[in-house]
Amino acid sequence: MEYQYYEFQAIDRPLNAEEQAYVNKLSSRVELTPRQAIFTYSYGDFRGNPLDLLAYCFDALFYQANWGTTQLAFRFPASAIDPHRIEPYCIGESIDIITQGDYTILNIAITDEEMMGWIEPEGALTPLLPLRDALLQGDLRLLYIAWLKAAQHDESLDLDDAGYPLLEEDAAVDMHNPPEPPVPPNLETLAAPLQYFIEIFNIDPDLVACTAEASPAHAAPSDQFDRWVSLLPEAERLAFLVRLAQGDPHVRLDLVRRLRAVGGTDTALPAGSAGQRTLTELIEGTRDYAQQRKAREQQAAAQARQRELDAPAQREEAAWEEVIALIEEKKAQPYDQATKLLVDLRDLAARRQQQAIFQARLDNLVGTYGNRSALLRRLRAAGLA
Repeated sequence: MEYQYYEFQAIDRPLNAEEQAYVNKLSSRVELTPRQAIFTYSYGDFRGNPLDLLAYCFDALFYQANWGTTQLAFRFPASAIDPHRIEPYCIGESIDIITQGDYTILNIAITDEEMMGWIEPEGALTPLLPLRDALLQGDLRLLYIAWLKAAQHDESLDLDDAGYPLLEEDAAVDMHNPPEPPVPPNLETLAAPLQYFIEIFNIDPDLVACTAEASPAHAAPSDQFDRWVSLLPEAERLAFLVRLAQGDPHVRLDLVRRLRAVGGTDTALPAGSAGQRTLTELIEGTRDYAQQRKAREQQAAAQARQRELDAPAQREEAAWEEVIALIEEKKAQPYDQATKLLVDLRDLAARRQQQAIFQARLDNLVGTYGNRSALLRRLRAAGLA
């Protein structure tokens, strides 16, 4: 059965009565508040264009369908964001920037067949909302991470036999192997909203971690608004105060951007250096990175296991006595504890190459307590009997 979920949120200001009436007309099943609208469909579809509704009265849209499509879109005041910084990350129909009236819309919509099936999108938009503010501050990590996914899945692009997108003809570009866009700083340190974006768009964490190796660390300059405000002309300061008093929802964005401009720091983060790698190189590098990560994890797990075995190694006979004492309690939790101790003793015997000694003692124990069916189930599940 099909399932589609649309969630809109108003961030800069709540919906007025006229806007709420318009949204109510779109569907009798809408869940509507002045800050949020949710539409769900098991049959049928959204009436109209969701991006048009976003442009009309909301600031954020999240959409997910159980056939593998996931969408995140943000509306910005046109004066608050520079489209030229976003354009290098646009690709096909997956990442696009659209101007509608006084607003600029960033639309990320990716279809991945691996995500077909059961979905739980309810409440997904709220954890993603800080990404809108991050973009307004000049943080482009969302766009780069989205490109990593879109470059492999954009259905509007022709694909070659290897599954890579064919770009429009360009003598400087290998059309079977698109180059990465500018690499923004701080990809190695991702806060919760970006981590959640990676999860809900099913992006390979190894791919992100691998590409992050080319991302420099950059400390955002501290804002000194108390000093910068005095650099504004008096008339401009008064104009901002009037807009604030009139309830202009975008006055804060414009004021922060203006103060940073007069303070000599236009954006909190630089746009990033030009990408030097191709999509193929990124994917191949990710394979190597994943192998190395798994090897490190296996080594760390082996070291941790050795540390776990150090305790029973110091008190092996006492551990066997504790196993018997736990079994004698004839209760579920002590059986679990006894089984875990036996697993530790088995692994300790393997490390010492004393498996035969361990097996003899285990056989003797099973012979003594062979009538304890609950215990035997646990031993079989642990591979001990």
